[in-house]
Amino acid sequence: MLDEGAFGKLTGALAGENERTDDFIRLIGQYLYQSRRMRTADKAASDHPENNV
Repeated sequence: MLDEGAFGKLTGALAGENERTDDFIRLIGQYLYQSRRMRTADKAASDHPENNV
């Protein structure tokens, strides 16, 4: 994020200044969904006493 050119491209893509905006937003959504699923699964596994042996 320190590179202003790269940051400008990212914000431009999110602002709809690029024809690939929908793909970019979908990719971010998929990443967030998967990372949340993994954290939820990890927490559920750690909440079971038999897994903490």
